[in-house]
Amino acid sequence: MMQFIRAGYYTSLQDRGRYGWRYYGVPVSGPVDRRAFALANALLPVEDDSSVLECHLLGPKIRFDVALAFVITGALVKAHLNGKLLHRHEIYSAQAGDVLDVGQVQKGLRVYLKFSAKLSAPRPMGSSAMFVPITPKARFADGDTIQGEPIFAQKQANAHIKVNDDYLHEHGLVVSPGPDFAALHATAQAQLLKTPFTVLAQSRMGYRLSGSFHAKASAHMASQLVVPGLVQLTPSGELLVAMADAQVTGGYMQVLQLSPVAQNILSQKREGDSIKFRCTP
Repeated sequence: MMQFIRAGYYTSLQDRGRYGWRYYGVPVSGPVDRRAFALANALLPVEDDSSVLECHLLGPKIRFDVALAFVITGALVKAHLNGKLLHRHEIYSAQAGDVLDVGQVQKGLRVYLKFSAKLSAPRPMGSSAMFVPITPKARFADGDTIQGEPIFAQKQANAHIKVNDDYLHEHGLVVSPGPDFAALHATAQAQLLKTPFTVLAQSRMGYRLSGSFHAKASAHMASQLVVPGLVQLTPSGELLVAMADAQVTGGYMQVLQLSPVAQNILSQKREGDSIKFRCTP
């Protein structure tokens, strides 16, 4: 149905996620930016298939073998169909032989592509979300193909939807106190919420943040439940934020929990970007 001429930096197939398996150590996975994912599925719904391509920094170059429609959401990116510039949040029609080229991300980090097709992907544990070792590989490679059943090839719509992209520019993350927040000294609690942090590294598993925040964290704690959005304080003073593919348990202090909106904001931050926490009771 389509072939990756170029797979991009890190392009994977994701759907709503793999629920009901955390007891066995299996993360939910699914999209890191659930706002962009929901928007893609709302603009181009496909019955019984919420699958999208999640792309990082540099998107894929895809050749279509059949006619279908597609939409782009998420980060600000330059994309072209047969050389024609495309816009996010608009439905486009591609014909057999057409080439979609999703280039470098200009603002944000993650781009989502939704197609008018039921994709023929394995669904171990009820989900097509790529995650090793549940799926054979974590991302696509150059030359890979995706098969599926096109639902329709919609003509380009005249209507234009205006979407608020402020979250791509937002740096404040709304959080609530985590299970171990009260164990911090009052001075450390205040400092944690006043300190700007910088993204040192990120992946689908989580974000590593560093700042001028200094607090003594327990180096020996019993393993606890970890959920996406949980902020953990390491003995070195760095913060780890769990994301879609995070492990289901961990032994660090759990000091904050990101709101769903804050998780979407953080999902579009890259190395070097800054963030700041804003606590709600």
